[in-house]
This record gives sequence, C-alpha cells and structure tokens, in this order.
Amino acid sequence: MAQHVPPSLVPQIFLGRQANVSMRFGGELGLLFNVLMCLVAVISIIVGVANRPEEQRSGRPQVPATAQLGS
Repeated sequence: MAQHVPPSLVPQIFLGRQANVSMRFGGELGLLFNVLMCLVAVISIIVGVANRPEEQRSGRPQVPATAQLGS
C-alpha cells in the first residue's frame, strides 16, 4: 500500500528516513490491528459478562456442591 502513495506526500506523512517507509507503514498497520483487537476484546468482555446485583455477587449458594471423587 505504501508503494502507491504519491512521492510528493511521503515527506509530509512520514518524517525521518524515507528509505524504510514500507516497513514503517507495515509496522503501523500491525500496531493499529493490535489496538483494534484490544478494543474488540474489551467490548466483548463488557457485553458478555452479565451485570449481577450486589447481593448475588457476595451471596453463597444454598446447597453446597457435592464432591465427585473417583467417578
């Protein structure tokens, strides 16, 4: 994608050495992808974890679970 950028725009967009513009552009795309995946993870956690009232969070079950040893 960076090869299709007009040469007149390269010094304005990418500061510093322009010999490695395609590598820098690829790295930026990789970082942007990681940020996107973090946002997707946070949104899925927020949506997937149900909000429970305070009394349910701290409450204990009425019947304790029985141990299933050896089955």
